[in-house]
Amino acid sequence: MVRLATVLALSIATAASGQVGLLQIQVGGTDKVVVSPSDCGGVIQASWTASAQQLACSSLSFWVTLGECGDAAGAGDQTLPEVAAGVWNQQRTGNFTIPVNELPAFTGQDAGACGATGVEKKHRLCGAFSSAQFDCGTGKSVTRASNPPAITYDSLAPGPPTIDDVVAQDSALVVNFTPPSGATQVHVDARAQGAADFARAASASGEAASVRIERLVNNTTYEVRALAEDAAGNLSEPSELAAGTPLRTEGFFSNYRRAGGAAQGCTSGGTGGLALIAAWVIRRLSSRRIRP
Repeated sequence: MVRLATVLALSIATAASGQVGLLQIQVGGTDKVVVSPSDCGGVIQASWTASAQQLACSSLSFWVTLGECGDAAGAGDQTLPEVAAGVWNQQRTGNFTIPVNELPAFTGQDAGACGATGVEKKHRLCGAFSSAQFDCGTGKSVTRASNPPAITYDSLAPGPPTIDDVVAQDSALVVNFTPPSGATQVHVDARAQGAADFARAASASGEAASVRIERLVNNTTYEVRALAEDAAGNLSEPSELAAGTPLRTEGFFSNYRRAGGAAQGCTSGGTGGLALIAAWVIRRLSSRRIRP
């Protein structure tokens, strides 16, 4: 989900007479930004840097399109305020905003309203200006942004994860799962069997394959489910339910005492206790050996 203060830094360069200027595009440090229904009432803050390195012949224009960027905005594109040639060629930097609810995905003839669910539309933020080496009347060339940032409206939920198995541990369960494509997080909910409501028990990245749910009650069966979340904050439907029962794990010494062992381990009097325990281990191993 995009933060509305995210900066789209758009640097435009010129390539004329064999000279190459700046060719740099950033979107909050990356090349893409995702907006969701919760962003419909806000704007995306954008900034630009431009350098003609010759005679500026036109305003600096910006637009958002569902297609590919050309030399100018086309029908159905979202046009943004222009910056006059005398301004951008002097200042070289500036800022503008992009209203989310005016993106082309919501303004076309068959477009739905911003906030509609089950939609994923990818836009491009474009920019261009014209310049000439000596005379704007002749020999003008158009410079446009390369690698324009992508603005994606995403209200399409990912598919649910698949729970592969649930492994019992002492006061805990390990839930192994397969995340769906596009998931950035996987959440696992749990409830005691027979309870009405689930509670969020653990979360992991979309690249993880398991989570461990702790502080459970041994010998109590728990039902678990998994949900996927994508970059826009869309949540999937829950996975099919799975169940597991935490079990107390007894250590070596508890098993030894349960089998009748009486030695207490090391004492100030010597190592006799250790010898008895070692003999018990040998007998146990021998009793488990498979004989032909």
